[in-house]
Amino acid sequence: MFLREFNCKLLLSAAAYAVTAGGAYAQQAETSDDDGKRLDTIVVSAEKRGDQTLLDTAISIGVLSNETLESGGVSEISDVLNNLGGVNIVKVGAGNNSISIRGAAVDDVFGGASTVGYYLDEASLGFVRSAIVPDTNSFDMERVEVLRGPQGTLYGASSLNGVVRVITKDADLDDFEVKTRAGISSTSGGSENYRGDIAVNVPVVPGKLAVRGVVSYDDYSGWIDAPSETDLFGLGGAKNVNGGTSETYRLKVNAQPTDTLSVELGAWISRVEAQSTNRANDDGNTTLFGAGENGFQDLDIFTFEINKDFGSFNLLSATSYSEYNTYGTQNIKLSGIVPLTVTPNKYGAEKLHQELRLTSQLEGDWQWSLGGMYRKSEERLIQGAPAFFLNALLDGKDYSEAWALFGEVNKSFYDGLADITVGLRYFEDTIEIEELSSLVPRGFLVNEETSFDTLTPRIVLSVHPQESMTLYASYSKGFRSGILQSPTSVATDPTSDFRIKPDEIHNYEFGLKGALYDGRLVYDLALYYLDWTDIQQRSISPIGGSVVRNTGDASGHGLDLGITAKVTKGFTVGLSAGWNNIETSREDAGAGVLLFGIGDRVNKSPEFTGSLSADYEFPMGDSNMMGRFSGSVRYNSAMDRRDFVAGTIVPTESDELLTGRMSFDVEMDNGVGVSLYANNIFDEDGAIQPRLITADFEAPRLRPRTIGVQLSYDF
Repeated sequence: MFLREFNCKLLLSAAAYAVTAGGAYAQQAETSDDDGKRLDTIVVSAEKRGDQTLLDTAISIGVLSNETLESGGVSEISDVLNNLGGVNIVKVGAGNNSISIRGAAVDDVFGGASTVGYYLDEASLGFVRSAIVPDTNSFDMERVEVLRGPQGTLYGASSLNGVVRVITKDADLDDFEVKTRAGISSTSGGSENYRGDIAVNVPVVPGKLAVRGVVSYDDYSGWIDAPSETDLFGLGGAKNVNGGTSETYRLKVNAQPTDTLSVELGAWISRVEAQSTNRANDDGNTTLFGAGENGFQDLDIFTFEINKDFGSFNLLSATSYSEYNTYGTQNIKLSGIVPLTVTPNKYGAEKLHQELRLTSQLEGDWQWSLGGMYRKSEERLIQGAPAFFLNALLDGKDYSEAWALFGEVNKSFYDGLADITVGLRYFEDTIEIEELSSLVPRGFLVNEETSFDTLTPRIVLSVHPQESMTLYASYSKGFRSGILQSPTSVATDPTSDFRIKPDEIHNYEFGLKGALYDGRLVYDLALYYLDWTDIQQRSISPIGGSVVRNTGDASGHGLDLGITAKVTKGFTVGLSAGWNNIETSREDAGAGVLLFGIGDRVNKSPEFTGSLSADYEFPMGDSNMMGRFSGSVRYNSAMDRRDFVAGTIVPTESDELLTGRMSFDVEMDNGVGVSLYANNIFDEDGAIQPRLITADFEAPRLRPRTIGVQLSYDF
């Protein structure tokens, strides 16, 4: 406890220093001037109007650059995404993550859609039944953009309180390129980890057609043990049960037949296998029998884009088809001791997504965008039962057919000193549930259909008192579509509803961003108030089943802060932080008891997230080598959870987390690079989510301290 309090005080002291000196983790970009000190040239495409500088965009945005994503010790985007203030991402299984922004957390990964939209280029990965987002390899990325707050106009129902956009590198039409990296590391309490990546770019027809391919492989060790005390038959305990492998294959074909027409084909294949999850008790062990759990994640995405410039406007057609499958098994126990049997859980989704978007390119005060979206998906969830049951506990399909029309108009005033943007989206979603297996007789299997629709507006007033300053005030609405629960789940709790209503967030925001000292310091501040209605959250039924409820309303204020300062030519410091006081404002009396009272935080909602970073780059002697020291620390406040179990409210919580990473990189002028790194330098082992009352109060854990070396070559 003393060490944790000391670390927190150290973090706050460092934060005060960083605010004075400047800072904002990972929002650095390649500079445009000779002395390499400008930081105000970061480019984003979040508003779907082409590229804009970060400072001109009237949204609270965090950016992870290619340099950050490929630094030593970073393998997946989730390794550094948490370092952006207001963002909380948790690994929940084999290649699967749960993500929240500004405290609007999802309570159950199979209890409805995510509160955050997740995009790979233009391909949306939002699901109807599941809040899972894939863990994405970080190699050969252009950048990652995180849009905080509701984005219901441009991104729709999957963006209740934010969007993550993973943007890959296009194929270079002119230059041949090969870059590769390989690394080995060791995890405390585990063993060795190995990884390798290679990217190849080939101009097939220079200036007209090029192909870019990426292959990545990661073999990581486990560190969680299943001790022999859980083995009734004396077979011995299992060690390091949560290791696994990850493979990623990407292909991108870019063509430029004419100056006004571009075509892109893409494929993204991911395969992840894990022996077990990262779930353990406070002693670092899982009480599950033997290896506990195992699973895999398969993700296939195929994309086709056409971009046509008509002069006064631009037309984009973005088509994607995705298949996603995840499987896991769990050994359950009788009375917490006796191994009973294996219960499989399977989830699969197929989705076709089409978007057409027109964007004006006018020379004047008016700009506009207009678009339409169509999505058709089919998902199947099987929650297995012990062998003595005739059927699975749950086996059903969800069908969704959704469409939307959206548009925005922007008017500039006073020679560009002020802008107003007004946007509106109409969304309609038809959902069907087909029950394939049930604990009730087959004559009672259910096939039902319902529809949800909404209007999501957005209005933004922005002012530019200086060339490098933007002040904005905005209102936006976010929307998450409803679901139809499994009738079997509802049967376990007569007080629950079959039809779960959509939830909405109304967000009122004031922001200020700009640059000082010739671009050597950039800052981004957003103050907001959000009102979250009809929250979708999970609770446990009286006989142990899981049901989803609309559990009242919540509201509160919040703040996002990012500062980056280039103190000298080679020395950069940063601060990124997010705080909110989102609390229940309308009581929920589900199941006849008070699940959430006024003033309670919603489940799995962190109050504070923040990170500090420092980066020092310097020439090494008289050679052409450059050295770079990098370090960062991340703090995450504890999260609460309230469950209704057998007629009683049972509160649980996670731990406060303080983590850090350090690296030393050497880059040579022949394209060779060497990196020494250490992840989780404090060896933090706390619970990153509230402990599970249905699993002996176990919880997902961070990978322990990992030290490694990475070699890279770019030519």
